[in-house]
Amino acid sequence: MACKKSILLYILILVLLCNCSSPCAVAASKIHIEEVSQPNYHFNASYVFVDVMLDDIHDLQVYKNKGTIDELAKEANAKLAINCVFWHYEYYDKHIVFNNELLHELQTQSIRDYCVITEDGEMDILLAEEIAAAADFPSAWQIWSFGPALVHDYKAMTEFETPFSYSVGRYAHPRTAIGYFSPNHFCFLIVAGRNDSDKGATLEEMAKFFELIGCKEAYNLDGGGSSHIWYDGSELGVPCDNRILTEIIYINEEALQN
Repeated sequence: MACKKSILLYILILVLLCNCSSPCAVAASKIHIEEVSQPNYHFNASYVFVDVMLDDIHDLQVYKNKGTIDELAKEANAKLAINCVFWHYEYYDKHIVFNNELLHELQTQSIRDYCVITEDGEMDILLAEEIAAAADFPSAWQIWSFGPALVHDYKAMTEFETPFSYSVGRYAHPRTAIGYFSPNHFCFLIVAGRNDSDKGATLEEMAKFFELIGCKEAYNLDGGGSSHIWYDGSELGVPCDNRILTEIIYINEEALQN
């Protein structure tokens, strides 16, 4: 319960500062990391929670290449790096934009939910049938295809449509997800699993966590052996695999300098 209260208090302070300060009060993007090393009220697993206040949405970037989390983080000169969506895995229904660059057009309708982050720092979740062409989203900074949605309009989802197997979608596994509070204010959650101490998290547990801390939107990213977080030169948490990734979400060193 103490960890729950500390996270909620920290979020409240950040929201108040964001609402009460002038636009020039934030000189650089800010990162706060909370590591929970044992199962607690939220999950039967350890986890890492990251709160991110961005000065500019362009500080939140995607770097694509094949490598481990530490290899990609070093190549990108990242201060913070988190796994993303395993973009090169060729599902027929993908629509992907990284850093305003279109990588995949949507080929057909599907049950996949999409995460859209715009140039003005807002994040929304759309169903696949709402993604028709890149021209429909000229202000999209990122469009990520994985899912499903965890929270939409401040409400935790209770039913989860996924393009994956029942066991991957419904049972506890290592998970990575992104949450959104307000323009340029995001968070990440990485839950450990598949070891004796960490049992992972279900999609329902993830959704309830993001609703509890006040996220307007939250979205499931790639998980399992892909769940990794790297910060300031080393990996955090308890990864279950040293899987080769195809891209990372990252914030570089320059974005954090005053």
